[in-house]
Amino acid sequence: MDGFNFIESVLLEPLLIVFFATIFNNCIEYSRSVLYSKSEEAKAEIIKIFKKFLYFGPAIFVSYLGLDIRSILFTFVVSSVLSSAIGIYFIRGELNISVNSIYRGWDEFGFDLISFGGWSAISLAISSLIYNADIILVRTLLGGKQTGIYTAALTISQLLWLFPRGVQSILFHNISSLYQEDKPKEIIHHTSKWLDNIFLILTLFGVGIYVLSDSFFVVYFGNDYISSVAPFKILMIGTFVFGIARVLSPIIEVSGYIRHNTLVSFLVLITNVVLNILLIPEFGLKGAAMATSISYFVKIIQYGLILQYAGYNVISDFNWIRNIALTISFFFTFRLAKELVFLPDLLELLVLPIIGFIIFVLLGVSLGMITQSSINQVKNILGISKLN
Repeated sequence: MDGFNFIESVLLEPLLIVFFATIFNNCIEYSRSVLYSKSEEAKAEIIKIFKKFLYFGPAIFVSYLGLDIRSILFTFVVSSVLSSAIGIYFIRGELNISVNSIYRGWDEFGFDLISFGGWSAISLAISSLIYNADIILVRTLLGGKQTGIYTAALTISQLLWLFPRGVQSILFHNISSLYQEDKPKEIIHHTSKWLDNIFLILTLFGVGIYVLSDSFFVVYFGNDYISSVAPFKILMIGTFVFGIARVLSPIIEVSGYIRHNTLVSFLVLITNVVLNILLIPEFGLKGAAMATSISYFVKIIQYGLILQYAGYNVISDFNWIRNIALTISFFFTFRLAKELVFLPDLLELLVLPIIGFIIFVLLGVSLGMITQSSINQVKNILGISKLN
């Protein structure tokens, strides 16, 4: 009875708030999916940005006032409600819902929806475990302090996925249309071009953060987190590779290989857990970083095998030599620039990224990797071309 009273008095209200927020968040995701299917990515991103703006500003304000967690959750609900309203407004011309249409749709597609949704849910659950298995094992084997240090390294390394996630969303809907029109050559061509451009973006940001990681962690987290740098550098190799894998995943999902994708994720999870158990006692946080990076390599290899089996040779047009040459030359040139410029940590983070960007552009243009076409595709990720 005490447990029930605890739930009723402490947890019930927050749970109800989260429940209602989840409903409106589903409305947001539905409207964004419709907009993506109509190639209106800019509007879909506006909804996302609008929601964050409505949530974070008020949440910070109520935290400053010293209000409790319920107030923060309430701002989350309000932002979800208003954002879902914006989403519904954007797709209002596409809404034609009635009881009869819902019944007919369920009768025709219900089983397929449950089957596909079930495998998707399993795949998402496994992916979540992949992202958190190393943290759980570090906490178990090394304790809380080491977990905080490792989590800092992991969190910053995963910022590298910002652009691949955007490309993944755009590619999913573009490839869906091409797949329905039975245009495999166009699918391969589009994916290969995006691979080139994502490789450029990952090289720019990945190498940049890697070289400046010592100063970055001191400024961002403080001197207590300087030991995060070593595992971070190892993790960056894996997150770089997995960023490329994100560009490949839409083909697997669209072409009906969701079960294969789930099995791949499960094998990656097993690899991650086993390697963490073996390497953490021996190498500490570096061992956890090595285990996670290796598991990401396993994932992209298995993605490649699935795509070959499905008949999509997406790496046929990929400029291996020039991409690798750009990455290596940028790494050593930018590292040399860092060694030659002696600045305090904060000033280094303000000045060197500008120098690094100039170096990257000069190298990219000289190698023929940065073109007007690649610039236009990056603008498409940001929704700039849609908003102009």
